[in-house]
Amino acid sequence: HATVEVGVYVAPSAQRKGIARRLLAHALAHAPALGVRTLLAFVFGHNAPSIALFERAGFAGWGRLPDVAELDGIERDLVILGRRIP
Repeated sequence: HATVEVGVYVAPSAQRKGIARRLLAHALAHAPALGVRTLLAFVFGHNAPSIALFERAGFAGWGRLPDVAELDGIERDLVILGRRIP
C-alpha cells in the first residue's frame, strides 16, 4: 500500500506544453497524504522524453529489463525509475 506505480500519458496534440510535468508534480505533492512512500515508473527505454521527465522530477534509474516488450516488431527495453517520498 505504500508503493505505487505512476504513469503520465498526454495526447500527442497536447504534448510539449508542460502538462505531463504538472500532472507528475500533482502526484508527487499528494503522495505523502495518501501514505505513499515509494513511486515507481516503468518507461520504454527508447522514450527519452519520458525518462527525462521523471529524472527532472527526482526519479533515479532503479533497473532495466532488456528486450522484454515488442513494439512494431522491435524488441524494447523497459526502464524502471523510482523515487522515495520523505
